[in-house]
Amino acid sequence: MGTALPGPPVSITELLTRVEKRFGVAVSRHGCRLARRLGIASRHICRDFAARREAPRQGHSNPDLAAAALRAALYEAHLEVGDLTYLIGHTTSPARLVPPNIALVADRLGFTGPYMELRQACTGFANALVIAQGLASVAGVKAVAIIGSKTGSVYFDPQRAGEDFCQLVNLVMMGDGAAAIVVGPYDSGAGARVSGNFFCQVGLGRPPGFTLDAGGSDEPFIEGGTLEFEHDFTAVRDNGPELFYHGAAAARTLGADVETVDYVIPLFARRRIEGAIHLLNEQQWIVQLLVRVFVGYFFMETGWGKLHNLDGFAQRFAGWGIPWPHFNAALSAYTEFIGGFLTIFGIGTRLVSIPMIINMLVAILQVNLKSVHNLDDFVELDEPLYALAYLWLLISGPGWVSVDYLINRVLGLNVPPTEVSPVTPHNSAVLKHDTVTVR
Repeated sequence: MGTALPGPPVSITELLTRVEKRFGVAVSRHGCRLARRLGIASRHICRDFAARREAPRQGHSNPDLAAAALRAALYEAHLEVGDLTYLIGHTTSPARLVPPNIALVADRLGFTGPYMELRQACTGFANALVIAQGLASVAGVKAVAIIGSKTGSVYFDPQRAGEDFCQLVNLVMMGDGAAAIVVGPYDSGAGARVSGNFFCQVGLGRPPGFTLDAGGSDEPFIEGGTLEFEHDFTAVRDNGPELFYHGAAAARTLGADVETVDYVIPLFARRRIEGAIHLLNEQQWIVQLLVRVFVGYFFMETGWGKLHNLDGFAQRFAGWGIPWPHFNAALSAYTEFIGGFLTIFGIGTRLVSIPMIINMLVAILQVNLKSVHNLDDFVELDEPLYALAYLWLLISGPGWVSVDYLINRVLGLNVPPTEVSPVTPHNSAVLKHDTVTVR
């Protein structure tokens, strides 16, 4: 498998802010909410959004990305361009209508054999795999390449994002890039194999959920000057579940059922799961606040009691064999009292967590372990739990209901990091369908 991406990822926050500042359209609030719902953190885009109408950057056109992806796939499969018998491309955003985008890809690669192109979006790969299966079963065919590519961000007018929800969806959802695999006859080699392959429709006469109406011969003239992808959300809602059920039925006919497979990954269910996880992550501040208040008040109270009975506390330190008992008793008491107070209000939380953890470790090692004889005795101790609580605060931080957060916000330090979904080249793989492999 090979991939090609047009430059580093751009976070959704950065992208929306760029469009908002450059074009004066209010998209950040609704765009960020939509991105959270879709589970999208960043995009790879082939344009700079410096102007309303742009072509891809130099070297990031659709055929450029597609050719780079196929080169990477061939490298992983230890093949050359001359080993390919056929090219199959699928894209919804070709560089031009004629000649086909795959012809431009073939030219960049120096491929002189036959090719074909599918004008499909998400279903393009599944359809191409069915075609590749048939081609690879022909005697003498060594390898067939499938290339999916997209540079759909250019089909977008930023000025329209504030007035058309479909275009806001396009801005948040549509990234650019290409991926390729190489298919060959099954050769019993090592690697993964496709054991079943199916592509079909759920019915005729249904409205498409995703279209690019303008630009074809039925609608050759474009109002406003920019092609735009359109979404029929009602069609997606009505037909999407049925599409999944038909797919599950087809899988069962191929011998794949919930009892015989390790994973079932419907895209919309995955997004729901990711959305639920994201929602839980957003509520982490509640747990951080509760933990801070609970352990902070506990240590502030115990520290206050020890400060008012330092002589007795020092005698206990001496009995435990701790050196310099008066000094260490005072140090421990002040650490608990001041540390607990700072913890409650979230002041220097990560820094405060370190001496609090050390205080608990000293108590465990110097005092508690003397009466511990087995694991049951150890897990009944309180000190390990408090040490773990402060370890969690050290790692997670105090949350946004804290003085630390307010200070960082005033100093401009609360800029969310760019979230990256890394794309790494996979090892050369062989996928099998009866007598077909994909390298």
